[in-house]
Amino acid sequence: MPISTLEPESKSLTLYEAEGYLAALLETEGAVEPGEQQAFDLELSRSLAAAQDKRERVAQFILQCEAQAEFCKSEAERIRARGKVFEKAADRVREYVLGYILAQGTDLKGKFQKLIGKTTTMSARANPASVEIGNPEAVPARYKTVKVEMPLEIWYGLVDQHPNETAGALKSVDIDKRAIKEAIGRGEDVAGADLNIGKYSLMVR
Repeated sequence: MPISTLEPESKSLTLYEAEGYLAALLETEGAVEPGEQQAFDLELSRSLAAAQDKRERVAQFILQCEAQAEFCKSEAERIRARGKVFEKAADRVREYVLGYILAQGTDLKGKFQKLIGKTTTMSARANPASVEIGNPEAVPARYKTVKVEMPLEIWYGLVDQHPNETAGALKSVDIDKRAIKEAIGRGEDVAGADLNIGKYSLMVR
């Protein structure tokens, strides 16, 4: 078997090419003529070294990418935590300024004082009415939605026909505050819930 001397250097080979060429050499090892054995052994040694070098480079690249990914992940967590610090600081100052504005009371027109700076204005803004749930258990079922998890073939059947299979399928119960707000707006009483009116938030412009 003639031994190729035209194979490119290891740096120009892809891992696939280096591994493929090495595998091809190993497959023909038993068919090498005695007079070509020395050349074959030399080529096999060179190809093995090339494959090992390429494996090392690829493995190091993977490890480097994973290390960079881990670094980015830790940096993202650090930046997220730092962002939370700034958010809490802004919230504290907002509450302080809002408390001051509300403490001054309203003018003759029933409006709260605005704090005007050189380029910004801070004022108290009345929040839209919101639903406050005092007792979730007391809220009627018609204002609740549930999430369940079960095999699809059972779900296709009637739930009441499979009491054992559906046991534990209930994962969560969500309250539809929008529906409650609309009901209270129509003058209905909703057990366990009430409409929260009269709260303010700080507007900064």
